[in-house]
Amino acid sequence: MKNNNINMNKYRFCCTIVGINKWVHIFLGIMTYGIWAIFYFYCKSVKNNVENQLREEEQKAIEANKVDYLTFKLTGTTYDNRQENIKYFAKDQIEKMEIEPYDGMTNKQIIESYEDRIWECAYQLLDPEWKFKKTKHDSEIAISVLFDTEKGYIDVGYIPKESISKINDYYFEKNYKIFLTCEILGGKYKTVEDDDYGKEKVIIKELNYGIEVTLDIRKK
Repeated sequence: MKNNNINMNKYRFCCTIVGINKWVHIFLGIMTYGIWAIFYFYCKSVKNNVENQLREEEQKAIEANKVDYLTFKLTGTTYDNRQENIKYFAKDQIEKMEIEPYDGMTNKQIIESYEDRIWECAYQLLDPEWKFKKTKHDSEIAISVLFDTEKGYIDVGYIPKESISKINDYYFEKNYKIFLTCEILGGKYKTVEDDDYGKEKVIIKELNYGIEVTLDIRKK
């Protein structure tokens, strides 16, 4: 009997709610939605403010620990077997999907783009595993840059002479934290030429490969 009374009370309550004018329900729904929307945008604002503050603090910490910032082209990239090494590095980066060959463009898109050259892998920012190695070149101290690939570390060029003393100090002596990014220069590219019948076609040409390196040096 007690359970029946409880159920009847629930029934009467539900009937009362259902019996209320529909416009009251609509008004309450709008009010509830409005309050929730205000609460949502408030939370979003707080979240964005906190994230912006964290980014600013992180940037300040980076700036406080920054020691030097160097950008240069590696030398000696056309000597020994470095051209083949850079080609292999490019292939390795393509296979790892770090590079999208020819910017992902089809031959038809290349023809329609009217671009003079669409590079296979040049000018795409890369973040390879790397290390420096002291060596000698022309009886002088040199520093080689080695990139990690599927077949191990390969030599892709020398640090320019004017930067050797800094790299020697940062990397070999005081052991600073160094972040390296790079871009491949030159190499294969697609271009558009007319065939014997005056029809446009895409052909592949190739220049020597190079490497441009950027070093962000920070305190540990």
